[in-house]
Amino acid sequence: MKFIKAFYITSFSSFIVTLFALFSNIIVTRYIGPEGRGSYSIVSNLIIVLTLVLGEGIRRSNVIVIGNSTKTIKESFLRNLIYFLMATVLVIPIVFLFPSHLVSFLKIDQQYIFIGVVASLLGILWKGLQAINLGIHDYKSYNIAALIYTVGLFIIHVIIIYIFDLGLLAILNSFIIISFVVIFYELIIVNRRFDTSIEKNDQKEDKYLILKATVSAI
Repeated sequence: MKFIKAFYITSFSSFIVTLFALFSNIIVTRYIGPEGRGSYSIVSNLIIVLTLVLGEGIRRSNVIVIGNSTKTIKESFLRNLIYFLMATVLVIPIVFLFPSHLVSFLKIDQQYIFIGVVASLLGILWKGLQAINLGIHDYKSYNIAALIYTVGLFIIHVIIIYIFDLGLLAILNSFIIISFVVIFYELIIVNRRFDTSIEKNDQKEDKYLILKATVSAI
């Protein structure tokens, strides 16, 4: 029964996420026109790639480790936070060393690259926290986080485009804004279970699990 319920909740959530992501993409591309589509495409794809390459490892390992250990939610949260800080220290300096000739070749403002990187790092954090919910079988909170991100991003885009007409920079910054909103939600959920012990399993934790999952994601 739990499987069937989780299946329907996740399937419905995925449908809504896909639908709103499609609507959001349509209104944004129509608004920014041909000139802005290049920059928007580069930034949005940068977010997808960096989040996948740098974040999928911690995300997958969270689900596995939580099922195979006696750690508390607090320990899993700290694990995510440390990884986020390490990724930030590693990636942010690279942005400032980004070759100027490459920026010119891509015909994109360097601040757009910075926005994409920051949004990616925040995405790594909230998706890692989201995976904790999946690991403890809290499918409701897991799917709510995805809905908040996609539906919230659509709402922000509607406000930016149809109410204030703020332009491409505001649209790109919306990825950062909505990431903070989802992180806030995840922190509320995690805080409720901060000292909750995770069900014990006798399997030994793989110290290289994050690395293996990251290589697999690449």
